[in-house]
Amino acid sequence: MGKLRSLIKVATVAGPVLMKVARKYGPEVKTALERNPHVLNQVKLKAQGAGLRTKNANLESDLGKRIEILRQQVTHLYAVSQTPELAQQARAWRNELASLERSVPLLEAMSPKLRKAEYEVLQQRIDRLSADILAVSISDHIEDAALEDEPNPGSTNTTGY
Repeated sequence: MGKLRSLIKVATVAGPVLMKVARKYGPEVKTALERNPHVLNQVKLKAQGAGLRTKNANLESDLGKRIEILRQQVTHLYAVSQTPELAQQARAWRNELASLERSVPLLEAMSPKLRKAEYEVLQQRIDRLSADILAVSISDHIEDAALEDEPNPGSTNTTGY
C-alpha cells in the first residue's frame, strides 16, 4: 500500500504525464513496481527533476535550471535509446532546449509587461517539453524493469538440477 501512496504523490506532481504512461502500460506498471521497487524511486526523481512548474517558479534563473535538468534527461535518453526514432526525438528535444536557452537572456532586455508575457510563453514551452520528456523517460524505466523481469533464455539454471 505504501508503494501506491508514493505513486499517487508522484502523480500529483507529474499529473497528465503519468496518466498517459498508466493508460499505455496499465498492469505492467504494477508488476514492474512490485518486482523492482527501485523503479518507483527513479520515477520520483524523474518527476521531481523534470522541473515541472511550481507556483514559486517566477525567476528567469528558474528557466535556466529547468532547461539544464531537461537537457540532462534528454542526454540520458539519447545515450540509452534503442531505436532510431527515440534518438531522433532526443536530438529534436536537444535543439528545442538550445533554442529556449538562447531566449532566456533576451527577457532582461524587455519591458516588464512584455517580459511577463514572454516568460509565460517560455514556461509553457518548457512545461510541454517536460511532460513529453518525462513520459518517454518513465516509459523507458518501466520497459527496462520489465526486461529485467524476463528470464534470459541463454542463462543456465543455478539451482543445480
